[in-house]
Amino acid sequence: MNIRKLVLATVNKLRAQPSYCFFVFIDILAIVIYLPRYLCCMLRKQKIICFAWGNGEYSDSFLPLFYKLNDSNLKVLFFFHFYAPRRYSMTIFKKGLPRVYADVLDDKLVLCAGSSKFKNLFKTTRIQLFHAPASFGGSWQRDIIDNFDALFMVTKYQWFQCTEGKFTPIAEKKKLFQTGYPKIDKYFSSNCNYNSHDEKPITLFYGPTYHREISSIFDFLPVIVQICKQNNYRLIVKLHPFLYHKYNYAHSGSIDWYKQVKQYQKQYNELVFINGRDDNLGKYFEITDCFLTDTSGLGFEFVLVTGRPILFLGNKLKIPLEDLRSGNTDKYKQLPEIYYRGTIGSIVENPQTLEQQIKKTLEKNHYVQQIQKFQKEYVFNLGSAAEKAVCQIKQLYQATK
Repeated sequence: MNIRKLVLATVNKLRAQPSYCFFVFIDILAIVIYLPRYLCCMLRKQKIICFAWGNGEYSDSFLPLFYKLNDSNLKVLFFFHFYAPRRYSMTIFKKGLPRVYADVLDDKLVLCAGSSKFKNLFKTTRIQLFHAPASFGGSWQRDIIDNFDALFMVTKYQWFQCTEGKFTPIAEKKKLFQTGYPKIDKYFSSNCNYNSHDEKPITLFYGPTYHREISSIFDFLPVIVQICKQNNYRLIVKLHPFLYHKYNYAHSGSIDWYKQVKQYQKQYNELVFINGRDDNLGKYFEITDCFLTDTSGLGFEFVLVTGRPILFLGNKLKIPLEDLRSGNTDKYKQLPEIYYRGTIGSIVENPQTLEQQIKKTLEKNHYVQQIQKFQKEYVFNLGSAAEKAVCQIKQLYQATK
């Protein structure tokens, strides 16, 4: 990005979010304050394992690994910045450095969960963990591979794509690992095998994805709330993080979804709003009878952990927009996140038929066998991926000492 584009981007952010200026100032101040720590890290002769923490957006992907690595003798560090912070603690500040130092500190392993860009410095290994179980070519494009030296594969199809499929030429010089999905390991500690006939309100969990052209929230949220009110269902709502971007039309339709859901909550006491990250998500899975989503990976997480029913809302797919707009969707049907949509649960295209389909699904789950197959075939090391990932990190650590 050249200077002109950087200035324009900064000006646009200031117009949309005046608080951005404050966080830029804090970031600059942090660079000065943390200079002694950077110098100490640079001079010490010990490889460092670093988390690309950013603003905490992918904390769910990092924390399971941090807790296990923190018990070892390895040096752990967080690269953070303050703009639009989501999740911080004293641990981040005590064990962290501002993001700007990442590209001048060598001899490290960098763990990323998004399309971060880190310079390939001396003795630096850049590891892609992935924050969702998506496939390459659908949600993930090649930039999620290009900037990394090692890929910790979540799904078995990702492995196929990079060893036998069309992405093999891109990944052939990288180290590939069959890791799995550490993010959901902790959910298995909850007892998700409750008796559906226990005396409790029937509970629906709605987890929509983002984007004005893809998310079901624009058509289905009012209908879902009304259905729950009429049938005395408890409703749990968790928004995709990008739906909070009320200044971004593409992400949220320029709608303040936080305010919208809070208004629904005032009208209906049985609506539970999970605002942002919640460490008790497994407990919400435990009490949920049926999950409602469009293409969000959260729905797949629910089914992987609980084996319970899911309904898919609308017919929009999370694929490159040019293909979605032109209807060129057939080439994506082999991707698991597309294939399983309708294979492990029904697709409800019309909001008017949703209530009938919910009642039908609650009466009997007709997808039990398909769900059991999905649990066996979709991801690596289901329920034990964090332990596997830490072993692989240590393996890379020893190989690059």
